[in-house]
Amino acid sequence: MLVEKKVMEIPAFQTVSGSRLTGVRIGYEVYGRLNAAGDNAILIPRSYSSTSHVAGKYSTTDAAPGIFDSVIGPGKTLDTDRYFIVSTDNLINVAAKDPTVTTVGPSSTNPATGKPYGMRFPIIQIRDLVNADKAILDALGVKKLHAVVGWSMGSMQAFEWSVAYPDFVSRVGALLPIAQMDGYTVAQLDNWGSAITLDPKWNNGDYYEGPAPTDGLTRTLNTLHITQRSYGWGTNLAATPSKPDRSPASSWDAGFAAVANMQAASAARTKVFDANAILYGNRAMQLFSVGGVATLEEGFRPAKAKFLIVPARSDVLFFPAYGQRAVEALRKNGRDVTYLEIDGTGGHFDGVFEIKQATSALRTLLQ
Repeated sequence: MLVEKKVMEIPAFQTVSGSRLTGVRIGYEVYGRLNAAGDNAILIPRSYSSTSHVAGKYSTTDAAPGIFDSVIGPGKTLDTDRYFIVSTDNLINVAAKDPTVTTVGPSSTNPATGKPYGMRFPIIQIRDLVNADKAILDALGVKKLHAVVGWSMGSMQAFEWSVAYPDFVSRVGALLPIAQMDGYTVAQLDNWGSAITLDPKWNNGDYYEGPAPTDGLTRTLNTLHITQRSYGWGTNLAATPSKPDRSPASSWDAGFAAVANMQAASAARTKVFDANAILYGNRAMQLFSVGGVATLEEGFRPAKAKFLIVPARSDVLFFPAYGQRAVEALRKNGRDVTYLEIDGTGGHFDGVFEIKQATSALRTLLQ
């Protein structure tokens, strides 16, 4: 499919914490058509570092399609001949330097000062992302969501949709799910961001008119990438040197291929990502508990949807136990829940690489 990035402007947006944003621009993509009843829409909330580009290509010359192109399209699991698929960017806008992303975020110009917001941008919570998407869906004429299907941070949004708008959501598919932050993951996220804040060029977030904290951002992304992987990644590299003619056993100037490959991938993403937005994404996840209450059982109480929970067995970021906790809380509330674990050794990335294992369960959920 050839797709087009669209942009919607929300004149005024009130955050959960009480801050007010004006002239909010949010990018989104649609696939398929909305039916006359307005009830065949499926929302794909974005993950921590992805954008709304989940399927198709902007141009036939694009190197690769959207991240979930294998399951979104005519005749596929999320069948665009049957469903109206909506995917949005978010108010944090991690990929701020991607030319196809124009959504507001910390790097955007504050209309009150004429300068980038930086760390003066309001702290965004998962419910804010849901509310912003609701404004887009309302403007598009969606009357009810056939389903919300999200992975990783998108699973948080999918869960929050089920309790924020229980009569609006019929089904929830949560891949690589977490419904409530624990201290371990909060600390992990803080560890990710520390390399940015310790970079002198970060300058408390005011770096947009000077050198960016590229070193800190690269190290943060490197830590993120390692955490998202698992033991299956790099098995063939083992102690392979980064340069064939230089052994790490002979000199500290020599390195390992596994390290060099990860660092190269991280450095490439600094050309797209904004360091401040990474910190905002971390904080949004750190603050998350479904429904904004202390226990999962209480948090899920308003939900009326049918649920599919799909963790990855090798995930060492959002452990399968997190998905199991959500299942237990939902079943205590009498909800219809299906649980499926994805096999693999790719860690958190199995949610993308091994998505085919969940297609049958997704089809059943959507029927």
